[in-house]
Amino acid sequence: MAIITPPCAAAKGLAGDSLICIDFSSVADQALTKPSPSELAGWDFEAPRINCWQILNGRLQVRNFPTFMDSCGFRLPEVNLADYQKYNSFTLSVVQTVDLNAQKQTSWIYLGLDLAAQQIVTNTGINPRQRNIYEVAKSVLPNGGNNSYQPLFKISSTFAGGAAYQGWQIESIAVIGTP
Repeated sequence: MAIITPPCAAAKGLAGDSLICIDFSSVADQALTKPSPSELAGWDFEAPRINCWQILNGRLQVRNFPTFMDSCGFRLPEVNLADYQKYNSFTLSVVQTVDLNAQKQTSWIYLGLDLAAQQIVTNTGINPRQRNIYEVAKSVLPNGGNNSYQPLFKISSTFAGGAAYQGWQIESIAVIGTP
């Protein structure tokens, strides 16, 4: 019996169809600007601020995090209409490490827009490397399940933490469609 290797670490063991799946270790170290590298086609690294993300040592993270005092976000590619129609839910899986000042730095994942009603999760403080999995029924998407799913990742800091904190480091992201 052959062992099937998942297309990325975030998808390991998850049932369904892999719609988006990336291990950032497969992308060369670089600052992320337009256009994005081919492995990240369709990703929007300018939401809400440009030139703030980089891939370094196999992790997606904020550039110059020790001096970062701003908000920075990115959006995954939109799940295409044909794929969107086939599924009743989507699973977002993220392999990440969070090392933030709990009083002055926060990271969020949203369904699509930076609105409290669309927030999936908030992270701050120190969370060791872990995989977090969020299943979202198509019927509860903010657009009423109307042909769109494009998660937004955002980080904010009101504190330049120096070398005391490592930031939000993302190793792998997957979006899995489930019928």
